[in-house]
Amino acid sequence: MRPTVLIVDDEKEIRESLRAYLARTVEADIVEADNGYDALERVRISSVAVVLLDISMPGISGRDVIREIRAVSPATAVIVISRWDSREMAEEMEQL
Repeated sequence: MRPTVLIVDDEKEIRESLRAYLARTVEADIVEADNGYDALERVRISSVAVVLLDISMPGISGRDVIREIRAVSPATAVIVISRWDSREMAEEMEQL
């Protein structure tokens, strides 16, 4: 069974670019969500190995999504993606 990678970003172009790259480079099922609520639902109902998560989205914050993923699926790896270049944010994400 192939692992599942979940791409979570409110920008469609970014999701499509990441999907295209991953489809060429990894053996995995790739699914998408355009907001944190849909991402959490996918993690709750299926086995997701890796989440690529935009930290800044409308609605539920990426920080809250990470906390919830940790609570319901601690084995799921979360990789934060962001266009913001902030050492403070990176350090905060390490603590989640």
